Amino acid sequence: MEFNYSNVLIYGYGDSGRAVEEVLKSIGVNYKIYDKKIKIGGGCFVLNLSRTLKDFDLIVLSPGVSIYDKYVRRAIKRGIKVISELEFGYMFVNCKLIGVTGTNGKTSTVTLISNILSDAGYSVGTYGNIGVPLSSAYGK
Repeated sequence: MEFNYSNVLIYGYGDSGRAVEEVLKSIGVNYKIYDKKIKIGGGCFVLNLSRTLKDFDLIVLSPGVSIYDKYVRRAIKRGIKVISELEFGYMFVNCKLIGVTGTNGKTSTVTLISNILSDAGYSVGTYGNIGVPLSSAYGK
């Protein structure tokens, strides 16, 4: 898989953001992290996106970051690619996937599918809203 981005912003530093960071570290891509709750700067952490937004060619959003966030909207207007952690993780997964979407019942459905496939002898991982970011599947 060819990854054509050189300066990535990880927007949100919960479980998903940390999983994205691990992938970026392992493939040697420059990245910075922004999280409204983290009030330290330096190293990988950015405190002020107003000044640095222009430096990125990709922004990976954690699930808790709204696509209507003012920085996300500015990035899109500037032509910066903005994707979710799920889309980012999908770029690096080298296996068959079953995706479950909808409003209600996703966790139950995923659990049922996982149990059926496991009982049939398949090696199964569950990722996404069920608790483990898809990016965590990288290298497995």
